[in-house]
Amino acid sequence: TKKEKNIEEIILEKFSFQELKEAIEELSEIQKQRIKKYYFEDKNEYEIAKEEGVSHQAIHIGLDRARKKLKEILEKHHF
Repeated sequence: TKKEKNIEEIILEKFSFQELKEAIEELSEIQKQRIKKYYFEDKNEYEIAKEEGVSHQAIHIGLDRARKKLKEILEKHHF
């Protein structure tokens, strides 16, 4: 969705890879794993859902929350 892309674009424009990596480490374990699978292993939401035995909606919502949390962490630390 457009909202998700805006968050991703903001993060990529403002912060370095190292800052993003450090912020990811502050996420919950499940959020961390989902972000890594989605962005670094190039898995889609359906593949992650199948791996975890949960619904696509659960992954979609979980990734959305993780992206928002990442943005909050990055802004809080003023990386």
